[in-house]
This record gives sequence, C-alpha cells and structure tokens, in this order.
Amino acid sequence: MYVIFDPSISYSISPKVEVYVEWTPGYWRHTTDGKWSSTNHPTDGQYFAYGAYWNPTKKISVNPYLLYQISAAPKDRGLDKQDIGLLLQYTFM
Repeated sequence: MYVIFDPSISYSISPKVEVYVEWTPGYWRHTTDGKWSSTNHPTDGQYFAYGAYWNPTKKISVNPYLLYQISAAPKDRGLDKQDIGLLLQYTFM
C-alpha cells in the first residue's frame, strides 16, 4: 500500500489544452512485513513533473510530461532520475 501526497496546479490555455506542474514531496510504503518506509529511504525522494493535457476530441486525451526525481539519501542528494513520457487515452463509451 502506498500513501502519496501529490499536489498539482494547472492552467487552461484553451478548451482543449491544459498545462500543469506537479510536486510529490515523498511517499510512504506499507509492506507485507507490517512496516512503513521512511520518507528519506534511498529509493524514495521528491518528484517534480511538468506536462500538458491535450484533448483533440472528447474521446482522445494525450498527456506528454517530463518528470524529475531528487534522491532522498543524504550522500546522493541531487537529480537522480529523469523520465520523458507520453500517455494516450481513448474512451470507448
């Protein structure tokens, strides 16, 4: 189980295009051994995402984004991972 605090802010450029910024200061994991992870576990960290939602039709949604992870481990402070992604969604109903 994960508990995530993930605030975001978005701005509508037009009825079909919206840009956003998202920040995840950390998350907690509950494992099968009954323990919660710490927010400064080396594999965790803060995430920043920048992206857009483009809805060319009512049934199609396109979401390109950039995501950056900053390591939580004190010895590894700094930019840890970068992702470039593209999510496509089609609604059948």
